[in-house]
Amino acid sequence: MRRFYAGAAWLQQLVTEELKPRPGRIRAAVRMAFIAAVGAALTAALHIDGSLGPVTLWVALYASGSMMTPSEGLIMIVVYAVTLIASVILAGILVDAPWMLLPFFALATILMTYVLNKQGLVGAWFNVVVGFLDTFYLCVFDPQNFGWSVAYTFSGIAVAIGVLIAFDMVLWPDPAERKLLRSLADTLDRLRERLAAIGRAYVDPLGATVLPQPAVLSILPVHLPLLERARRELKNPQRETILLAAVTTTERLQIELERLLAIAGDKVSRDVRMQLRPEIEAVLHAIAAALREQAHQAATGLKIVDDSAYEERFTAIHASLDALQTRTSLLLNQLPTTDAAAVANVVAFNQSLGKIGDRLLNHRIGYVYGVVFPKTASAATTGFGGVDPAQMRYSAKLGLAATLAFVVAIASHRSELGVIVWTTMIAGLRTYGATLRKMILRIAGGVIGGLQALLIMIIVSPNFESAASYLLAFFVVLFVAAYVGLSSGRLAYVGQQAGVSFVVAYTALSPNADFYTPLWRVWGIFLGLVIVMLVFLFVAPEYAGMALAPRVARILRAALELLRPASALSERRVQEVEMEATLQLTELLRIAEVNPDAIVEAAGTLRRIVHRLSGIASARLGVPQLPLPAELQTARDAGDTALRHHLQSWLEVVEQEPAPDRRRIIEVTERFTPDDLAVPLKRLNEHLSTSGLRELASWPATVRSALLSEIESYRRLVVLMTEFNQQFVEIPAAAR
Repeated sequence: MRRFYAGAAWLQQLVTEELKPRPGRIRAAVRMAFIAAVGAALTAALHIDGSLGPVTLWVALYASGSMMTPSEGLIMIVVYAVTLIASVILAGILVDAPWMLLPFFALATILMTYVLNKQGLVGAWFNVVVGFLDTFYLCVFDPQNFGWSVAYTFSGIAVAIGVLIAFDMVLWPDPAERKLLRSLADTLDRLRERLAAIGRAYVDPLGATVLPQPAVLSILPVHLPLLERARRELKNPQRETILLAAVTTTERLQIELERLLAIAGDKVSRDVRMQLRPEIEAVLHAIAAALREQAHQAATGLKIVDDSAYEERFTAIHASLDALQTRTSLLLNQLPTTDAAAVANVVAFNQSLGKIGDRLLNHRIGYVYGVVFPKTASAATTGFGGVDPAQMRYSAKLGLAATLAFVVAIASHRSELGVIVWTTMIAGLRTYGATLRKMILRIAGGVIGGLQALLIMIIVSPNFESAASYLLAFFVVLFVAAYVGLSSGRLAYVGQQAGVSFVVAYTALSPNADFYTPLWRVWGIFLGLVIVMLVFLFVAPEYAGMALAPRVARILRAALELLRPASALSERRVQEVEMEATLQLTELLRIAEVNPDAIVEAAGTLRRIVHRLSGIASARLGVPQLPLPAELQTARDAGDTALRHHLQSWLEVVEQEPAPDRRRIIEVTERFTPDDLAVPLKRLNEHLSTSGLRELASWPATVRSALLSEIESYRRLVVLMTEFNQQFVEIPAAAR
């Protein structure tokens, strides 16, 4: 019973979090529902039979990579026409030779799916395969007149594409650039609020103010798809570079704020920081003003205007940082012996504020000079060069699922069950965890969409006859589906599938007392989902662990690279490594979204380890490396060696083929002991707490601050490495 209540509480929290309003969400849902309703109304007004046209429009609305231009729409209509003509000819030939029909059906599915995926064609493009395959099903049930059904299919698709072009280009355009800028402005405002909350908690003399929760996920999964869509729509390299710089700067601001949050959360004495409270608060206020200005710039289009106002704000930041640095140096010189951990914490906090103010807010957002983004983040090239084995395996399994669905539909002797084939093409996924979870979500969405169609028939059909009432009902149902579909992957599939099921089950905007046809179609959707789930679970399943291991390995290699000598690194390379790690973790979380308690926690910890190491590397590159006293140098080298050893051990485990072995992971975790890191750190603190600060009194303030900040980072790394070691052992179980 306790587990039941815990599960119910988790579900309530999930639904509450996923369905809370976000900027632009209601507007986007209204737009999607209105366009889909208009498309269905036109289809009904033109007496076009069949639901593939409205389904294509709905799929295009939630899955397209960019706005539909007239040229792309014309090309798509031509491709649909050619494939449908070819399907009519081939179906007429093969319908009398079933022993050839099924192999051809499977082969055609495999090849068409592979080509579309290899070319990165999504959204309405993927229904090219659905329309092609549906012809064979229509031919079996009505071999004499199936050509008319294919003509209706083409007409419905042509109307859907025409409606999408009209709204995207003229009636209600929704360019990705505008959405991206709104998202950037909202993110910057939230970062400003987060900074204020961190600052209040840090300088609270009693430590009673609660710090914000650490952010596990990056904001890049939201911004990168919008950036890619904007690139396709704008076709303007200069503007694309400005948007890329804005996205990169915003992500680096979030990374630095998370580092600031970790520093603020350390349990050390507050005496030193309280003596610097006025100066710290002045810096926080100056940075908040600059963030507010950057949010305004993003909201107004990142237009190049007079920078004098922003230069004035940056001058205020610089002046407050100088005052803080002067006061900190004076205070350190007056403390011959003190708590080294508390001093290191304050210096690290001040340095992080300095990085935000001096490096990230020294220009308006979108300033392109020095923008750093990893080469691996660029979109994968498309083309026909070389066969992608993973794509081919996926296409083969999807072909098998579609063929089985075709056989089941034919054996049922019900023409309405052609939707089984449609469902297999929409719902095929790659990994065990993703397939199982997303199939459950899609089944739930299919049931909800079917029930909504029945409710419309029960409530609206007996009481209303006007087309406007049916159009309103259609809009309301699809608005709810679109709103849910705009959630993250944890809930989005429910809304998307509910919309598909509703459109498939009920496309006629007129009174309809036939309950059986929608029920058969909903049953067909359910059967299609089950077939896909069984094929992807039991036919050469590709466990998530096989996909997770290479990404974890890349992140660990990035961490090891940051431990190289400073002479082998550059500041640009450190930033590239940091962003590469963030992107790999984003992909890792997308694959492993099935288990937030194990993989997500481990991914968040690993991300923080990389950010800490990048901070150490940047600090070493940013100041001259003066000779350390022998005892300090020995302790520092011991810490570096222990970090390198443990990261290398984990890397060797995840590089095992075909996937990490649980027994090997347990061996590595049992060998790990925090003392490997804690003992050198303890020596450093003891030395600095007694006479170390006097030894460093002659050092320049920036060099001394960098060393103290590095010690604070090592304190946090002891905790993070211990946490990751405990979480790492759970990854194989979570990935299956």
